[in-house]
Amino acid sequence: MIPQRVVLAKAGRLLLWRDWGEGDFSVYQVSSSETHFFNYTTKLMLKLVESAPASIEEISEFLAVALSANVELSDIRGAVGRLEELGLIEWFDEVPNCP
Repeated sequence: MIPQRVVLAKAGRLLLWRDWGEGDFSVYQVSSSETHFFNYTTKLMLKLVESAPASIEEISEFLAVALSANVELSDIRGAVGRLEELGLIEWFDEVPNCP
């Protein structure tokens, strides 16, 4: 089975962020003219996949370290699903390196 990774979609690269303090953010999505409200955890997820594609497991490990807390894979899957619905991230199959 080819592992799947999450990557920031083109729409996710055109976001205007506003920090409301206390871990709350509003994000204006230029491509859809919509505003979304995210918490700090979601912001970290988007910033991670902005820098490099990541699997659900890698996202979970990153968040556990960044937040110094246990992170449930089911919670990450739910958040990733919502971000995918918004068109901010997308999945791709990682192709192994072949000689």
